[in-house]
Amino acid sequence: MNAGVRYRGAQWTVRDRALSKLDAVEREILVRYHVAGETCDELGGGLGLTRSGAHARLQPAEARMRAVVRRYG
Repeated sequence: MNAGVRYRGAQWTVRDRALSKLDAVEREILVRYHVAGETCDELGGGLGLTRSGAHARLQPAEARMRAVVRRYG
């Protein structure tokens, strides 16, 4: 993440810290889904997965993000 963003407030720091604790695939899935607004169909196509496969990767990535935010938030 952009280091300049970290100075905008505590929520940005928590988000950046949480994202940094995830692996690259988890980060990519979360950002593409929640920030870029891609659907599971689009995620799957970009990652060589089916819609179900993308959804199966999205759910644990979201759970891990929540757990990391709870820990550091």
